[in-house]
Order: sequence, then structure tokens, then C-alpha cells
Amino acid sequence: MTDNELLLAISNMLVPIKDDIQDMKVEIKDLKNEAKDIKIRVKKIELTQETMVLPRLNTIEACYT
Repeated sequence: MTDNELLLAISNMLVPIKDDIQDMKVEIKDLKNEAKDIKIRVKKIELTQETMVLPRLNTIEACYT
């Protein structure tokens, strides 16, 4: 087997690996976007608890004590 044939064989073996890496990059990008969306939603929940829920709970607690 010549050097060129060996290089061609190695190149052919690397093509599926390269495709898998590209697929993983897309999936990672999607996961990063989902994580970003989750962070935004959690922040909104935290703000709602802080500005609406906790003050009302404190009022309810004050009425009972």
C-alpha cells in the first residue's frame, strides 16, 4: 500500500468522526440556548418571589402574630 493510499484510507475513516463532531457542536449550541432560557426564567421566578410573594407572606405572618 502506498503512502497516498494510506492517507486516503485514514481520511475516509476520519469523515464520520468529523460529522459526529459537527453534530455535537450543534447539540451543544442548542443546550447552551436552552440553559440561557432557563436562567432567564429562574431569574423571573426569583424576582416574582422577592417582589410579590414574600411581602404578602410577611403580611399574612404579621396578621397571625
